[in-house]
Amino acid sequence: VSDIDSVDDTEDRVLLMTDGISGVLSQEEIGAAAKGSCQQIAQRLERAVLAKANPSQDNFTAIVAAYGR
Repeated sequence: VSDIDSVDDTEDRVLLMTDGISGVLSQEEIGAAAKGSCQQIAQRLERAVLAKANPSQDNFTAIVAAYGR
């Protein structure tokens, strides 16, 4: 995802994900999930991938980190 709105003025987020997520969700779906706390972002991504109910779904991993400016 090339451009995600910042959560607030004091923290940025870094999102690393495997192709089990980026190959299943569109950039728009990932962007919609990428708001809130790190835990909320990871949970939204998990729910979005599982909601696709793809029988041949690859494993998926996301790492979401926050850091201050």
